[in-house]
Amino acid sequence: MKGFIPHAVDGSNRAQALEYFPASAITPKKGMALYFSSGLLAACTGTTKPEYICMYEGPTLTSGDVIPVMRILPDRIYETAWSTTGTSINVGQKVTIAADSLRITATTSSGVAEVVGKADTAAENDPVFVRFP
Repeated sequence: MKGFIPHAVDGSNRAQALEYFPASAITPKKGMALYFSSGLLAACTGTTKPEYICMYEGPTLTSGDVIPVMRILPDRIYETAWSTTGTSINVGQKVTIAADSLRITATTSSGVAEVVGKADTAAENDPVFVRFP
């Protein structure tokens, strides 16, 4: 599995509507972590905290094309995957966003995704559950 896919909600059961915003010239993938940069949605990597999750998959966009996204809320838990082995990471630690904007790393320096659940193996591409506090 690749991408940040909504898994669970802590507390609120209100429905979440899609929002539509212009994006930079990215190749959108469902579950891609995004943030606003100079008024356009851009792919999140490293220590940049995501603000939205892409809900569209398609060819490379022309800058300014509008795409559907879901706002990241603090009570949401997302299922994603490791971009590398995450056995050294404990639940409660914060890690960074992988270069593909679809998974997390095992890097804790200035992490933005809090690990809230993982398998013992935590091998590359194994599922992991995160939130963005």
